[in-house]
Amino acid sequence: MTFSITPVSTSTTEGGSITFTVTRSSGTGSQTVYVSTTQTEGYSNSSDYTSILNQALTFNSGETSKTVTVFTTNDSTVESSESFGFIVQQNSTDPVGTYLDKSTFTINDDDTAAATFSITPVSTSTTEGGSIT
Repeated sequence: MTFSITPVSTSTTEGGSITFTVTRSSGTGSQTVYVSTTQTEGYSNSSDYTSILNQALTFNSGETSKTVTVFTTNDSTVESSESFGFIVQQNSTDPVGTYLDKSTFTINDDDTAAATFSITPVSTSTTEGGSIT
């Protein structure tokens, strides 16, 4: 039996969510697989989303798809957009690199840097009765 995840790749902004659909090729029999989010795309999850680790998805006879939602965090931290993985595994003990299917998701940062101001000249002096601009 094969498994697939849709969407294969997607993105959202901070404070949003992404729903993945896990589909199996046949509705015959009951089966449990495990889904997890991963940091395999080069970014670490610094509270950017609610991690999922080995969440069991049980398909009953006749069922061919299940949905899983990943929630992102609006952290108010200016940073680059970050990508993460979402995998389906046969066993909860499988290493991250062993999966039935994988998808990626990108969290697009929507925070803006605070405006900065400067005053020139930085330092100056004048005589009594003079002026500084």
